[in-house]
Amino acid sequence: MPGCSLTLGLLACIVLLNSLSYTDVSGIHKDIMIDTEFLEGVETDIVCSVMYKCPGDRPYITWNGGQLPGSMSFVPGAQQEARSTLKFTARATDHGKVLTCFVEFKGSVQTERITLKVRPKPLLVVVLCMLIVITIPTLNSLPLLKHCFC
Repeated sequence: MPGCSLTLGLLACIVLLNSLSYTDVSGIHKDIMIDTEFLEGVETDIVCSVMYKCPGDRPYITWNGGQLPGSMSFVPGAQQEARSTLKFTARATDHGKVLTCFVEFKGSVQTERITLKVRPKPLLVVVLCMLIVITIPTLNSLPLLKHCFC
């Protein structure tokens, strides 16, 4: 195969699914763990990365079998790296669904799956109170509180 070398009778063209990671709301890059939660309504960059050895043959990465759009990038080096970044905005209905990174390379497919845990966004509760003040003319004309309700 062009661009590939034989090592001890085994083909040196391999691909290793490296990791799934994300960038949290504060911009810190983290690996996705089994307990990773995504905040509802917040866009998160989820990255699937693979290492491979044949610079002439590049892996192809998709999300959920091509149902979700990801952007591919390649990082050159002694060991090549391919990345696909998915811009993901979690919805409450995504909780419990599976997100899968598919890596196709030279006819084989590897996958990495996570079950999404979506944390609801905090509710903003606004309490409006109405105060009705009635002034009854008296000698000192001080207002009297008649009703206060929320």
